[in-house]
This record gives sequence, structure tokens and C-alpha cells, in this order.
Amino acid sequence: MDKFITRTKRSCDDDKKCKTRKYDISYLQLGFTVAGTDAEPLPQCVICADLLANDSMKPCKLKRHLETKHPTLKDKPLDFFKLKLSGLEQQKRNLSKHTSVSNRCLEASYYVSKRVSKLGKPHTIADALILPAAKDICQVMFGENFAQQISDIPLSNDTVSRRISDMASDVKEQLLANIMQSQYYALQLDETTDVAGLAQLLTYVRYVKNANIEEDILFCLSFPEHTTGEALFEVLDGYLQDAGMS
Repeated sequence: MDKFITRTKRSCDDDKKCKTRKYDISYLQLGFTVAGTDAEPLPQCVICADLLANDSMKPCKLKRHLETKHPTLKDKPLDFFKLKLSGLEQQKRNLSKHTSVSNRCLEASYYVSKRVSKLGKPHTIADALILPAAKDICQVMFGENFAQQISDIPLSNDTVSRRISDMASDVKEQLLANIMQSQYYALQLDETTDVAGLAQLLTYVRYVKNANIEEDILFCLSFPEHTTGEALFEVLDGYLQDAGMS
């Protein structure tokens, strides 16, 4: 019985693979182009851009969609659907271009925020100085079109602050992951005083990574009240517990 079930399942799987339907150029007369992948092409309506399942790649089902969703267009000539297809492809290109530009602007925003953070400059300098200067350089060297693209980079005070916070969180997660993977780690800590005269606990960590000893700053936290040994232990223990470190 088990062998029969196995053979039946394989037969069903083979049938499923065999029934993957391919697109035919004649389907454009029914208002459909092809999307998806080569392994699983999907019919897409050139009027409403709806994507249907692969098993809908049949003239009867495509015709039903056209007559149900767009009854006033069912008798349109092929040239009408070719025009709609051209418009749909143009929309896809515009969307792809916009997404690509947005991703580059986002990446540039992080690079500039990183430089602002490393130099210890106010976050407002990005929007007040760096961005206008970059626009001037691009306009003079490459033209107005490139300068306009520079304008799309988000570099406001709040944006730069969020970027720096995101990068700091990512660095912290990477450091904790490296420590967790190390069989041993060691801590070096001491009290220090900041420019405001407040006591801070500065802690360094050493750990093993790729057979080498690495050293990084683990955290710098202020003391709640007094700089006693008990307070030092509570700050350290609280951080280790929050970080999930043994």
C-alpha cells in the first residue's frame, strides 16, 4: 500500500510539472501579456495589470476575465491591446527606475550620515552645507539634471540622526554576535568622567574571532547615582543581561 501511495504521489507531481502552461502571443488579443518567471509564467492583464495563476493560462479563462472585468473592451482590435501593453511596459520601466534611484539615494544618505558621525559634526550640517555643496558641484561639473538627482537624497537633521542610530544598532548587533560565537571573552572596565563631569562606566571586550584576538569597546553607560563597586557591578550586570551574554 505504501508503494502504491508513493507511485501515485510521484505521478501527481510529474503531472503538475507537465501542466505548467506557456504563454502564446495570440493571448494578447484577449488582453493578456506574460509576467512571472520562465519556470512559472503568469498571465497579466494589460488593462488592469492583474496577475492570474499559471493554470489560468487558457483562452477560455482569459476571455472570461476580459468579459467579466472589462466587458466594454471585449471587441477591441489587437492594436488597442498592443497600445495598452506598451503603456503597461512603460509603467514598469518607470517604477523600476524610480525604485533604483530611491535605493541609491538611501545608500548615499547613509554614507553621508556616517561621515557626519565620524567627524562629530552637528547633524544639521548635512542638510545645511553638504547637500547644497554637492548640488553646486554636480551642477557645475555635470549639469542641472545630475544636480536635481542630488536633491532627492534625504539628509534632514532627523533623517541623519536616524541613520546614525541604525548604523550604531547594526554595529552593536554584529559585535554581540561575534562575542556569542567566541568560546571565551574578557572584559576591561573603569570609571571615567565626561565633559559634563558625569561619571561613566567605560567597558572594553576581548574575544576570539577567526583564531585572532579582537578588541572593541562594548559600551559606555552612566552611573545612576554613586560610583561604588556595587553600582559598577549593577551597571555591568544589567547590560550583560539585556544583551543576552552569559
